[in-house]
Amino acid sequence: DIVEPSATGGNALVATITW
Repeated sequence: DIVEPSATGGNALVATITW
């Protein structure tokens, strides 16, 4: 997820990059 990185946990960094 992009808006909710905390919801995915490990995908927090990925969400920031794809944002």
